[in-house]
Amino acid sequence: MHTPGTPHPPATRTLDWNTVPFPVACARCGQDLRGLSEPRCPACSLEFDWADAVPLEHLTCAVCGYHLYGLQQTRCPECGRDFKWEEALDRYRRRRKDLFEYRWRDSPVRSFLRTWWRSLRPSKFWRSIDVHDPPGAGPLLIFSFGPLLVALLIAVLLTAWNISLWNTYPGMGWAARLRVFVAALDLPPLPAVLGVMAWVLAGFASLLVLRQSMARCRVRTAHVLRACAYALPVAIPFAVAGLGLAVCVESWLIITTTWPPTGWLREVRTFAMVAGFGAVGFLPLFATWSLARAYRSYIRMPHAMGVAIASQLIAILACGAVTAIVAVAFGS
Repeated sequence: MHTPGTPHPPATRTLDWNTVPFPVACARCGQDLRGLSEPRCPACSLEFDWADAVPLEHLTCAVCGYHLYGLQQTRCPECGRDFKWEEALDRYRRRRKDLFEYRWRDSPVRSFLRTWWRSLRPSKFWRSIDVHDPPGAGPLLIFSFGPLLVALLIAVLLTAWNISLWNTYPGMGWAARLRVFVAALDLPPLPAVLGVMAWVLAGFASLLVLRQSMARCRVRTAHVLRACAYALPVAIPFAVAGLGLAVCVESWLIITTTWPPTGWLREVRTFAMVAGFGAVGFLPLFATWSLARAYRSYIRMPHAMGVAIASQLIAILACGAVTAIVAVAFGS
């Protein structure tokens, strides 16, 4: 039995199963690992360290902080409180990471912004998350919709700005202003909005299909959801801002200059259009890179870049199909 103040047992690549009083499953596919002598999953071939899979030396009582290493019963000898091994494991792994999915209860805004900012740097971000860190499905879904709501707010603000530009146009009657107002409310257009949603959903669905096709790596849905949540929606606000600013620049040039613009104004228009559509094109590029890093560093699957590219090709085709169908149906 370990007592407070004494050194923890060293983390080694060997494990005495007599000291492990709880079930141990593969973090990637859920295969039972008890009885194994080598840290390699027989089902999905995931290689790991026993110190990560079974962190006995780090488990403590939630009430008094007593180290639980060496205990076989589920009662703390220090304070007498009953506990569950699963809760002790989950508490240890969650307190190591400053992610929104772990901190959304006590620090929702700060943890959301920090996680979003870190997820914009995929190489570093995915190296900081281990496959043994339990995903939180609910907070991940909230995090996925967060950037979409931010993008919607940006679109509304830019639409209001565009309306204010058109309202300053001389010689416009109230009927013309009303038509401009209605047209501006269609920014971003319905087909584009539904197309982006189709892109996100198709990206997630395609990874689930590809997961089934790679039988050796039986990745669980929660890991795929985490990869998508931190890769697909996070850059959408930049795309909306870039395209919206391009539309507003176009409106400003139409109102304030002789159309088509000449000289340096033509260069401004060209730069705005390239920046706007470039921001939209950045979405699948960023998603592909982030998904590849997630599958390589986090889920530890082979052919990570190939899986990411295949999923994005499927998602882009689905996005284009939905956009075209909605555009024809609504006459946009």
